[in-house]
Amino acid sequence: MEGVSPGKIRTIHYGLDLPEISGAAKYGHRRVIRQSLGLADNAVLVGAMSRLIEQKGLTHAIAAFKQIDNAYLVVIGDG
Repeated sequence: MEGVSPGKIRTIHYGLDLPEISGAAKYGHRRVIRQSLGLADNAVLVGAMSRLIEQKGLTHAIAAFKQIDNAYLVVIGDG
């Protein structure tokens, strides 16, 4: 971040079991999810789960995904 000392920046990792999620491809879940959404098998699919409030900046992500071919953003949340 510009203007912020590197010593003041911390990465907070999300509490997901990545090997378990990565195993989705092994069991064909990726294909099932894409098919249920009407997407091609090679579509780039990104999920965002958060409170739907302005501070989260999801409007920027939505605008960015509109400009990328074969990439889709699934937003889940309440707010």
